[in-house]
Amino acid sequence: MQCCVALDGEQSEFFPVTCGVNQGCVLAPTLFALYFAVVVREVLQTSVEGVRIRFRTNGRLFNLARLKACTKVSYAMITEIMYADDLCFLAETPDGLQQLMSRFHQACCKFGLKINVKKTEVMSTDMHGHETLSIKLGEDVLQQVDKFCYLGSTITSKCDLDAEINSRIGTAAAVFGKLCSKVFRSHDLKLATKTIVGTNSKSSPHKSENVISEISGKQADKPLLDVLKP
Repeated sequence: MQCCVALDGEQSEFFPVTCGVNQGCVLAPTLFALYFAVVVREVLQTSVEGVRIRFRTNGRLFNLARLKACTKVSYAMITEIMYADDLCFLAETPDGLQQLMSRFHQACCKFGLKINVKKTEVMSTDMHGHETLSIKLGEDVLQQVDKFCYLGSTITSKCDLDAEINSRIGTAAAVFGKLCSKVFRSHDLKLATKTIVGTNSKSSPHKSENVISEISGKQADKPLLDVLKP
């Protein structure tokens, strides 16, 4: 790989890059984010694929009935969602997704990056049925899954929240299980201290429970969500 330095509209001579940053260097995350952003931009330069979404920004975000209005509604095309090195490509058709993955594979080869095929998965999200996909990354066929976790949230092929609700309840139960021996059953802490810890630990799941309940709208979910209430 060769690089140059651009300053005030002028470029230096190209020079080879023979080493990277040291392990643990504070610049590593920033440099990687910049580098990876250029790789993704290379993919999206000629891309017309993506998922078209409809949204509005004037309150009551999760009231889905308001999205059916003909006015005050905006549209956007989402092709990728990325945070650090977690990247997800979106497309409405299998052919569109295959084109994105092919361009991503070419861009990674061009910039000297290697994709971990075992950690790369594909999922078809359809409320009316399950579609079998055969998406290739180079010569490898990617594994198709029914659900995957992205940034802590569980997304399923059925577009429901059952797995997400169970995951949050399980996480909350695990946290309280760890606190049980160290806090709630401790003879060295006062009751007031235990009450404060319990209240603060439940506040975050309780807030997200309200959002999940409004999005889900399923009566069967409410008894499960009540587990998270303080």
